[in-house]
Amino acid sequence: ISTLTEAGYDAAATDVANTALTVGIASLIVVALYMAYWQQSLNRRGRK
Repeated sequence: ISTLTEAGYDAAATDVANTALTVGIASLIVVALYMAYWQQSLNRRGRK
């Protein structure tokens, strides 16, 4: 039973780590896209 529990904890920890990594990368991509879009908006305003 202890081995199964340890394996379960390991799997859960891996899932949490992978999810956190995925969410972190997704957040960075969203922020990068937003910053790029914002920069373009500023550039457009600057040209006018």
